Amino acid sequence: MSVQRTPPKFASNPDLPATALLVEDTVINMRKRKQPDDEDMDHRMMLLEQKLDRQMAIFSSKMDEMISESIANALKSAITSEFSKISSTLDAISESVMELRNDNASLKKSLKDMDVRFTEIEQSLNFCNTRQDEFEKDLITLKKQIQLTSDLPDYVQTLEYKLAVMQQQARECNIEISNVPEKRNENLVNMVISLGTAVKQQILVSDIVAVHRVPHASQTDKRPKNIVVKLTSRIARDNIVAACRSKKNLDTEGLGLPGTVQKIYVNEHLTIQNKILFRECRERAKSSDYKYVWVK
Repeated sequence: MSVQRTPPKFASNPDLPATALLVEDTVINMRKRKQPDDEDMDHRMMLLEQKLDRQMAIFSSKMDEMISESIANALKSAITSEFSKISSTLDAISESVMELRNDNASLKKSLKDMDVRFTEIEQSLNFCNTRQDEFEKDLITLKKQIQLTSDLPDYVQTLEYKLAVMQQQARECNIEISNVPEKRNENLVNMVISLGTAVKQQILVSDIVAVHRVPHASQTDKRPKNIVVKLTSRIARDNIVAACRSKKNLDTEGLGLPGTVQKIYVNEHLTIQNKILFRECRERAKSSDYKYVWVK
C-alpha cells in the first residue's frame, strides 16, 4: 500500500494575488501536516515559484496592454495633430495652386494678346520694309536721273534768264505811269494824250495800242494802281520817256486832273524782277552818293 505524500491539486484562480495563494497553501498544508519533510517543502516551493511566474506573466501582460494603450492614445493624438497640420498645409497648398492657375490663365491671356500684337507689329514692319524697298528703288532711279542731268541747275538758270529777257522784250513798247489818282469812268486814252501835250511830245490815238491799270504786286499797297500804255513802237516809247524825264515837276495839274496836286512818274514798263533790281540799285546809289540811276 502506497502512501500519497503530495497533496492533491486544486483549480487555482489566476486572478488571485500571490499572497492569497501562499496563505491558502500554508493553511492546507498545516491542516494535513504540521511538520513537512524536506522533499515536500521543495515541491511546494517549486509550485510557489510556478505560480509566481504565472502571476508575473499576467502582470507583465497587463502592463504591456496598459503601455500599449497609452502609446496608442499618444500616437493617435500625435497622428491626429499631424493630420490636422497636414490638412491645413494642404488647404494652403490648394489655395496657392488655385492662385497659380489663375495667374497662369492671366499669363496665357497676356501671352496671347502679345502674340496678336507681335503679329500686327510684324505685319507693319513687313509693310515698312516693302515701302522702304520701293523708296530705295525710287531713290536709285532719281539718282540716275540726277546724274544724267548734273548740269540741270545751270540749265534752269539759263532758261530763267531767257524767260526774263523775253518778258522784258514783250514790254519794250510799254510805258508805266505811276501815282495818277483813280476815279470812276476815267478816260485813260485822253489822259495819255494830255501827258504828251504836257511834255511837248505829241501822242496820237493811233500811237496807243492799249492802256489799262494793273494791280500792285503787294495787296497791302494803298497807292493808286499804275497805268500801263502799250505803244505802236519802241521809238515812240523812248521818245515819250525821254520827254517826261526832261520835264521837271510833272504832276496831275499839268495833265488837267482835278483834286490835290500830286507828282507823276513815267518809266519803262519793267518786270517784277527788274523792278526789284532797279529799286536795289537806287538804294545802293543813294548810299554811295551816286547822282543818277536809270534803265536802258
